[in-house]
Amino acid sequence: MIALNNDMYITEYGSLAKIEREDLGSTEEYRYPDDVYDRFWDWDVDEDVWNTLDVSIPDDSLKNNNYKLPKIVMSTLVTPVNASSPLSYSWTSRNASDKYYVYLYFAELQQLAKNETRSFNVIINGQPQNATIVPQYLSVDTYSSKSAISGESFKILLVRTDDSTLPPILNAIEIYKVKEFPLPETDREDYDAITRIQSTYGLTKNWQGDPCSPIEFLWDGLNCTYDGYNFPRITTLNLSSSGLTGTIAHSISDQVGEVVMPMVLSQLEFLKTLNLENNNLTGPLCPELIENQKGVYCQSVVTAPFWVLKRRKPKPDTTIEKNPGDTFMEIQKRQYSYFDLIKITNNFERVLGKGGFGTVYYGIIDDKQVAVKMLSPSSAQGYQEFQAEVKLLMTVHHRNLTSLIGYCNEETNKGLIYEYMANGNLQEHLSGMHSKARLITWEDRLRISIDVAHGLEYLHNGYKPPIIHRDIKSTNILLNECFQAKLSDFGLSKTMPSSEGGNQLSSLVGGTPGYVNPKSSVWKAVELAMACLSLYPKRRPTMSEVVIELNECLATVLPRTTIVVLVQQG
Repeated sequence: MIALNNDMYITEYGSLAKIEREDLGSTEEYRYPDDVYDRFWDWDVDEDVWNTLDVSIPDDSLKNNNYKLPKIVMSTLVTPVNASSPLSYSWTSRNASDKYYVYLYFAELQQLAKNETRSFNVIINGQPQNATIVPQYLSVDTYSSKSAISGESFKILLVRTDDSTLPPILNAIEIYKVKEFPLPETDREDYDAITRIQSTYGLTKNWQGDPCSPIEFLWDGLNCTYDGYNFPRITTLNLSSSGLTGTIAHSISDQVGEVVMPMVLSQLEFLKTLNLENNNLTGPLCPELIENQKGVYCQSVVTAPFWVLKRRKPKPDTTIEKNPGDTFMEIQKRQYSYFDLIKITNNFERVLGKGGFGTVYYGIIDDKQVAVKMLSPSSAQGYQEFQAEVKLLMTVHHRNLTSLIGYCNEETNKGLIYEYMANGNLQEHLSGMHSKARLITWEDRLRISIDVAHGLEYLHNGYKPPIIHRDIKSTNILLNECFQAKLSDFGLSKTMPSSEGGNQLSSLVGGTPGYVNPKSSVWKAVELAMACLSLYPKRRPTMSEVVIELNECLATVLPRTTIVVLVQQG
């Protein structure tokens, strides 16, 4: 089973919801493995108006099959009982404003005689569609709507042309309704924070689906921002009379009975009003919230458990001032001056790349190649990322994380010095944009995935407190001269609480090594990737599980001797 290509079902806007998907002339239902995309094909036979034809099609014989129609579906077709009449298909809509897309599939199943021809036009609700179909033997012709159609009822007619000796045919049909989403879903950080509060306290409120969207199903006790362009953000959180008990903790904790409020609330960057009235909570909240959410202060307005949170407006001046938080960097040993950076980069001669943080330059320190990332003076967010990255990389060390060699912290001249990665980032190779871009084999891809998984597994389980990277993408995966992958760009990373215990997982490769089709391996990796993207955090695998699963994927495409080495290395 494989995922649908993004360019198969194209719409002007919105998403598509299936209304009908029918194998015409069939008396059975089909899905995977007959359909590699696991589309569910219903059957439809109406003997009063249709004649049917069922022909056995050899494997891999269908041509021009761009929508990957199963051969079992295309092996049946219908024609009108009256050969001179149009072939008709109808459906109705509950709402006249609903919009639909139609996909019709045709394939000639018999070799026509020299004196036989088959051609017909497509007409929908009386409107000719500028589509004359001339089906070819075992070749799939597709008609699809160029734009959405709407109305209360729909009638498709396939009308034979004047020079056609045979009636029209139709093998299969798909009908989709456009699903419009006028507002985007809740911001991911807000969603994670509010669902963590929900699961920690076991709240029984009517909290289902997306917290802020659609607005008519807004979660009880929440207010959100809506501007039509950006993700909605939570501005009000009313947890009054929710049966909350315990002492408000100073940090996130997974222990039963402890409250995660302060640190979780720091993720709700737009939160202005918090109501905790009529609960059995003890301990101060505001000091921790101020400490963990810079630029916010609290003001008691009704009773102690009720606060209004007000944000200080940022200064209009974009120059970066000396920050008290800089003191942690000034005691580090690997600090370079701006003059040093000028010499290292030969006056910033060679640009390696650019990003939101700033520009990356090529440099040399004691005959060793390095990459120097300079913070743009106008990037206020970049300064926060600069601090976060230095704090983290000065203390974490792993073969699959880029090494920080040093940094510069002089007024507005701030830069980070990394080890040089000769093969650039993964995105450049996937897109063919790298000057030394090469074909990345499936084995290469698995090795890169394992390298990344090892780096993340170390951040999650090998470092205390655990670190969440939060910006994993192909441009942040760097490749050295041996094509070993290392994670970079930790400016958005966050520390998380460590939890006691955990499952003990085996790292050994199970089963007898032997030949396995690389596609058993590809699908396993795809399933793993899909699990990592689950909207529900509890359903996502841990990085330890990801490492194990990816190693098993790699083991299926390597010889036995290589598998033994892999197991020994862990």
